[in-house]
Amino acid sequence: MSRPVHAMDFHFQTSMGVYSLDAQCEMLAELGYAGLCVSA
Repeated sequence: MSRPVHAMDFHFQTSMGVYSLDAQCEMLAELGYAGLCVSA
C-alpha cells in the first residue's frame, strides 16, 4: 500500500545521532511512504 503523503524525519533523530539518509529512505519505502521531508 502506497501512502501519498510525506513522512517527516524527526523520529530518526535521537540522542545517539541520526540514521543516514539512505537508511531513512529505505525504512520509509518499506512502510509505503512516497517521500521524506527533511528538517533543518
